[in-house]
Amino acid sequence: MSIEFVDYNKITDVMMFMSDNIQLKLVVNLNRKDKNGNDRSFHSEYKYPNEYVGVNKYSITRNFSVYYQLGNFKDSVCIHPGDLMMFRLMLKNIAFNWFIGSNRIYSIQDDKLVISGTYDIVEIPLNDYNVFRMVPIVCTYQDGKRSEGVRIFINSDSNFVDLSISRFWEFYYYMTEVDIYTVACEMVNYVKTQPYGFNIYDNGKNEFYNAEGNREINTNNNKAGKRKSFFDK
Repeated sequence: MSIEFVDYNKITDVMMFMSDNIQLKLVVNLNRKDKNGNDRSFHSEYKYPNEYVGVNKYSITRNFSVYYQLGNFKDSVCIHPGDLMMFRLMLKNIAFNWFIGSNRIYSIQDDKLVISGTYDIVEIPLNDYNVFRMVPIVCTYQDGKRSEGVRIFINSDSNFVDLSISRFWEFYYYMTEVDIYTVACEMVNYVKTQPYGFNIYDNGKNEFYNAEGNREINTNNNKAGKRKSFFDK
């Protein structure tokens, strides 16, 4: 079977393994539907006969879409370029202040790291059905050590992932500093580069990933004040 680059309909980069089954991915859709409902590749070439110089001219048009996908196979949110401005404002103006500066909400009480300050949550409805929410937490490890962290909820209270502070800053970087269009162009160029059909797996099988490590999360924030959210309605 011969495979050409126009046979690919999507390319995905896994940016973060956040937990056993929750990942942050950057997805580029390479196919689209034309006005007749047929699949059309992102790559189109056009021929323009040039009657003046006696040679044909050609042009190339690329048409693809890019977005972040956060979640798992069953439940996830798609963060499109039009959503990124709100994400960046919320992360920089709210979440950043949980950890840095005069409004830092963490303190040491009885030799333990706790959340003692008041805070606003980060909550971003993406449409009528999908919502991203994030709150600060205290991560408690098996050796008794504690660190700052966040809990990210995806669409519901039952679908969440906990990140230590270092993992949060990694997520923060991807969401606030990455030019996803530039990265998407590099991914498209990767699709165009041979070999094709290399290391193929059966996509009928689910993918499972090893856990990053076990830790207990303490989210008892009763002392800290917070505003009601989408999930409290």
